[in-house]
Amino acid sequence: MPVPSDPDQYAELMARLALWRIKGVGPMLFRQLLWHYGQAQRLLTTQPASLTHLSPALRAALSDPDWEGAKGDMAWLAETSHYVLWDKTITPPEAWCLPEALSMIPVAPPLLFVLGDPTCLNCQQLAMVGSRKPTAYGLAIGYEFASQLAALNLVITSGLALGIDSHCQRAALAVGGKSIGVLAVGLDKVYPQCHQALAKQIIATGGALVSEFPLGTKPLPPHFPRRNRLISGLSVAVIVVEAALKSGSLITAHCAVEQGREVFAVPGSIRHGNFQGCHALIKEGAYLLESLADIHSVLPGLVDLAKLHPSVAPSVDRQGLTNMECSVLAVLEDTPLALNEIHGRLALPIEIVSGLLTTLVLKGYLKQDGLGFYLDST
Repeated sequence: MPVPSDPDQYAELMARLALWRIKGVGPMLFRQLLWHYGQAQRLLTTQPASLTHLSPALRAALSDPDWEGAKGDMAWLAETSHYVLWDKTITPPEAWCLPEALSMIPVAPPLLFVLGDPTCLNCQQLAMVGSRKPTAYGLAIGYEFASQLAALNLVITSGLALGIDSHCQRAALAVGGKSIGVLAVGLDKVYPQCHQALAKQIIATGGALVSEFPLGTKPLPPHFPRRNRLISGLSVAVIVVEAALKSGSLITAHCAVEQGREVFAVPGSIRHGNFQGCHALIKEGAYLLESLADIHSVLPGLVDLAKLHPSVAPSVDRQGLTNMECSVLAVLEDTPLALNEIHGRLALPIEIVSGLLTTLVLKGYLKQDGLGFYLDST
């Protein structure tokens, strides 16, 4: 059951939900308080005068917890496919526990809200993150890797953000795979709002949305770095598809390193700022990612290339083509484009784009006329 049936466990869960809503109580303090007092109920019913080791502001907050908010959380949990997972180190019997991978990170969440199927959180996951304003090249490569990995029964985990994150999650669903969206808001809302349909599809296909934040939490800037540590904490490894030097994706990558996870980064043009973060990660020791073989060489038990199904191959036969050649074909799937238009959509120097177009014409993938370059369908 999403909510404990035992009255004592029910009361303790509501007390923890109320404690979690108190401003200034983060994961570490929450644990410290639980380890010291044993139960949230005991803590919240303790006279403030006996809490002399705590700050006056915290003592005041503990004396007046948000019970109404906690009741709202419990009402939410009573609905279908709504869950809250507890830290196993402070969980009573028969409660839903955090997935093993997440419970072992340095600052694990004491509570994790889940909308969808909580069992998917224990599946092997790969995080895929990147720019919110990606290049066509990044989108093409991200889609290619995500669809192939999902076809190998790996769950694609990301932040449901604009750009690379949601693009990779859609790719996973497109091949019948599963995805997990980690949010920086309460699960009573979807952020960004334009991804409500994607969120529903993730849940409908056996995935889940998760958040450590109580219902009603707004998308404040400090919440996103906290969210990022959960993306990496749930995953075996993090793939940074495309990222600038100040990208939040680098925060996810650095969290992964701290948590003992592997980090892979996709290289791009040295002339384009969107890939400077990826190149910086590679210089710091991240694995350069050009194909699934690179993941297989690091995590052979995770990626079995022999099981890659032909159904994940692109609609055009691209066997033997490089990732950059594939990115050019992806740009031209809808309409003919001139050289300058193609260059404007790719994070590549114009001389490289020109060379790629010439190669693809010679290989028979493209044709050229007065309108520009287009796919050869003959």
